[in-house]
Amino acid sequence: MNNTIYLSGAHRTGKSYLATIAAHCLSINFREAKLSEVYSQLNTTPQSVLTPTMYLPIQELMLVRMNSNSINSAQIVDRSHVDLAAYAIYHLRNNPELNSWLTDYVDRCLSSIDKDAVIVSVPISSINIEDTSKSFTKESAQAIQDILQGLYLHPLLKAKVVHIPVQTTKLYERVQIIDDILQGQRFKNKGSNPFITSNVSNDTPTKLLTAYASKSYISCAGVKP
Repeated sequence: MNNTIYLSGAHRTGKSYLATIAAHCLSINFREAKLSEVYSQLNTTPQSVLTPTMYLPIQELMLVRMNSNSINSAQIVDRSHVDLAAYAIYHLRNNPELNSWLTDYVDRCLSSIDKDAVIVSVPISSINIEDTSKSFTKESAQAIQDILQGLYLHPLLKAKVVHIPVQTTKLYERVQIIDDILQGQRFKNKGSNPFITSNVSNDTPTKLLTAYASKSYISCAGVKP
């Protein structure tokens, strides 16, 4: 049975940061869906997303990497297949000639997620992380978030979706939500999956304070998709 938690949400909502902290505090694997490595593999740049003919192979490779998962223990991923589908819809919404590919791609993204995985939706009113590159707007972030809300209800998506409440802004509270999900997964899988171990501690706030106090990079058992 799958023991994966995917974080989902618009850009710059703190998904990667939250996933890193949660992995550290809850002693689980962290998978980073690094788009920069896709650009490197295809020998292209972020600006290529503006060209539909180049955007398609980027999205296809991202989906392949998201599906190349060989870990059997608990893990958290800083992006979900639903995000891939949402961004494809957003970037190709004005290209009707690609509707056939887009419909097929969205279906493949949503059907790729294991029904036992859990998707955690991170709201836009997240921990305020400044976008130093100025590469996005609040309007585009809201548009992506609106598309995601619709995709969460898609019949092909069998995984459970848990929404972090907008008012839940404290980091340790968000980690606690992920901890609760993880505990539920472990309880459900207990006895049926030999890889599941109960290694979650109950001192999440203490670990967070220690991490902040160290002012150093928080190492995780990280693997990249």
